[in-house]
Amino acid sequence: MDFSRSAFPLRTSTRALVLLALASLALAACGGGGGGGGGGSSTPTPQTYTIGGSISGVSASGLVLQDNGGDNLTVSAGASNFAFATPVATGGQYSVSILSAPLNTNCTATNAGGVVAAANVTNVSVTCTPIAYTIGGTLSGLSGSGLVLQDNGGDNLTLAAGASSFTFPTPIAPGGAFSVTILTQPANQNCTVASGKGNALAKVTNVAITCSNGPPTYTIGGNIRGLTVGGSNTLALQNNGGDTLTVTSGGGFTFKTPLTSGAAYSITVLTQPTTPAQWCRVTNGTGTVSTANITNVTVNCLNVGRFAYVVNSTDDTNGDVSAFTIDAATGALTAIAGGPVVAHTAPNGIAIDSNSASVLPAVYVSNMTSADLTVLDFATQGSSAGALTSIGNLALPTAPATLTPESIAIAPDGAPSGAFLFIGGSGTGNQGALTGFQLDQYGNPLDTAANPTLPTAADGPVLGIAIDTPAALVFATTSSANLLDVYSIAANVTLKAVAKGPYATGKDPRGVAVWPLSTSSNGFVYTANKGDDTISAFVFNGVPGTLQPATPFATGHAPVGIAIDPTGTYLYSANSGDGTVSAFSINSTTGALASLGAAVASGNLNPTVNANPGPIDIKVDPSGQFVYCVNGTDGSVSLFTMKAGALTLSKTYPTGTGAKAVAIY
Repeated sequence: MDFSRSAFPLRTSTRALVLLALASLALAACGGGGGGGGGGSSTPTPQTYTIGGSISGVSASGLVLQDNGGDNLTVSAGASNFAFATPVATGGQYSVSILSAPLNTNCTATNAGGVVAAANVTNVSVTCTPIAYTIGGTLSGLSGSGLVLQDNGGDNLTLAAGASSFTFPTPIAPGGAFSVTILTQPANQNCTVASGKGNALAKVTNVAITCSNGPPTYTIGGNIRGLTVGGSNTLALQNNGGDTLTVTSGGGFTFKTPLTSGAAYSITVLTQPTTPAQWCRVTNGTGTVSTANITNVTVNCLNVGRFAYVVNSTDDTNGDVSAFTIDAATGALTAIAGGPVVAHTAPNGIAIDSNSASVLPAVYVSNMTSADLTVLDFATQGSSAGALTSIGNLALPTAPATLTPESIAIAPDGAPSGAFLFIGGSGTGNQGALTGFQLDQYGNPLDTAANPTLPTAADGPVLGIAIDTPAALVFATTSSANLLDVYSIAANVTLKAVAKGPYATGKDPRGVAVWPLSTSSNGFVYTANKGDDTISAFVFNGVPGTLQPATPFATGHAPVGIAIDPTGTYLYSANSGDGTVSAFSINSTTGALASLGAAVASGNLNPTVNANPGPIDIKVDPSGQFVYCVNGTDGSVSLFTMKAGALTLSKTYPTGTGAKAVAIY
């Protein structure tokens, strides 16, 4: 039998079936086929998530973040969190970076990159810190212990023997000043500083400390206060008669030559400032160097008086005002050309508005008989400097009582609402009265109709007025009542008697002086008591206007004028009964007075006619170098120079008949 011929058709048929089955499977895989009408499915949209986190330390604007090199995000100052505007899909990359940081600030990002999962990214952390530069440098030759450095007067850094470098613990802001100094020298060595000052524009590493064997040395210095800056004004100081230091501005100073431990130092003024003329004094200027730099020397500078004005109550029939220039070096007076300027009738008091806010300084004269106020102005520069020009007379309030002026004083800068002028004296219908005016920027008393201040009744004729400006207090002596009245100043110049006053004084109190013109809780008040030859003293005890009487102090016969020097160190009384001037030192803690020796006779132009020139008023030059005493009987003003508070009569100058009071500008 032939099997080959019957087998081949079977194999062919099987192959066809296989091919048909494969074709059917292919059609099914392509979605073709019946039953569905031809519809198919779409790919789903991927899910996206935000990229963000927390922020700390952003105190200023300027921070800009980026994600994946773009999608810029500006962060405001004070922000605590952030999120980029553009989200990222699951599986996508994110990379947060700092494009810009706030000025002088360094910002870093942590957890800043990764792959987005199926949630928002919230754990990126951006931290900003101020940029600061450390201050340091090198040490050479340090073999002793105890070296202490300072930067900018602090940040003490103690270094051990053998140290070769140093860095202060407190960094400095970019551009900030640094000043490396030696606070304490090491044992048996002397160290110096090079490149120790500058501004930190980067990390400072070039300060060089060099130490050598030998005795340690210490610098001598302190602070200068009140020196007027400008023009060619210079102050020259010396230490131990040499090592001259020229100063042109206030603030700290240090002499160039250091001294060894145990050496003496003595700081003096070689040359006083002259433009403008000032007088500078040294305190804590002498001593012995121990084992630290001397930093407590103080130099206080005050302006020297330029002009002196004296009121003459009966000169030229009705009375006038004499004007003088003051020699800055000697205090000598020179009459200003043009002669005295007429006031009104019987001028008896004078005050000058030295308010720094005033456009022009002004002189105010109280007139006793005409019961009014004369206003004069003067130039401070040029050929006519100091010469007076009358502006006119201003009537005083007449209701409820007419005031007869006998004293005058001004409250300059620091008083409520500006400068105030107060006048005291006798009043019709009552024993005494006070009134006042507010002064405008030109020194003009404001119109009393628009700013009424009716006289305030006092306990007796007010013969003396003193003002504690910052404390806004007026002290007035009432002679017939033997009392010191104390008033607080309201914003409209109204006076209100303090609750604890008035205070008993010696007999017939006249002049009054207060120190310091600084606070209501610390100071002293003094009255000159003509009737019993004493000076009454009072101490502020912490409550405004509340005084604690102290033991009276004996002075010359019949004191009427009283003054305190501008440093609050010395007090002077003009004694009308015996023609003398007494000098005292003031205890800065208790206010107690200590006599500086026997009273000094005032000047006398006509000793054969008037045995007693009649000292009546006294003032101290603003710099504290000179004292001027007006002699009423003699018609003169005496110049005294001062040394350690004690007075020496220099010269006496004629003024005019019936001289009453003096004011210094």
